[in-house]
Amino acid sequence: MKFMWRTLLLTAVLFISITSACNKNGEGCLLMRNVLRDPLRLSTWKVSSLNRAINQLQAYQQLFHEDKRSSDYGPLSEMIRRRRR
Repeated sequence: MKFMWRTLLLTAVLFISITSACNKNGEGCLLMRNVLRDPLRLSTWKVSSLNRAINQLQAYQQLFHEDKRSSDYGPLSEMIRRRRR
């Protein structure tokens, strides 16, 4: 169940990030339904918007996987701390 909510959240963040690259008149805005109808419209998105969306997606993935990583690498991080002393 958690995986479904995380996937939904990440999808929503990605969608909002990408579609926020509209001008004030609403021109240049792409809706998901338009992209599904004509995938070639993806090429009209700005590279900066795509990069921002990818960075946000990676940040959310890192945030949600932080708990799992810290427990998996607990002994390793403890060993590294001891060696630094």
